[in-house]
Amino acid sequence: MSAVKETAKLLVQTLESFPKEKLTDLSFKEVQLERFRPVAGLANPTKTKGKTLVEIVKEAHPYAIKDIEISSDENFAEESLVQQIKSLRSIQSNQYRDYYYVTDKLLKPAGNPGYYDRLLAEINGEGKENLMTGLRTVLLGK
Repeated sequence: MSAVKETAKLLVQTLESFPKEKLTDLSFKEVQLERFRPVAGLANPTKTKGKTLVEIVKEAHPYAIKDIEISSDENFAEESLVQQIKSLRSIQSNQYRDYYYVTDKLLKPAGNPGYYDRLLAEINGEGKENLMTGLRTVLLGK
């Protein structure tokens, strides 16, 4: 059992090294940390005012998420935790980005070449569009 606990601690360390997600307050990283900290014997911080992340998601999206059953006594095998660590590290090292290289033909489509640049700028908080520029973008595609 201690091997599973040590492997879960390594998994938690790997998850904690991921950057905070920019789009939502409730992220993959936070959900996975809440799931694996008890397995590692670590306490979850109480940033959610006594509610679990699953309860917060159910409140935010009551129609999309109806019947989620999360067992607090999940049993993990060491092999499955090691596989999850390998998967997280390959994502972290951008292995798939390098393996599935995207060409400029896909990144800058002829109909709207600046689409992905504007999208990334919006996600990073760099380029904010007001109502008029947003309408122009929708109508003209530029």
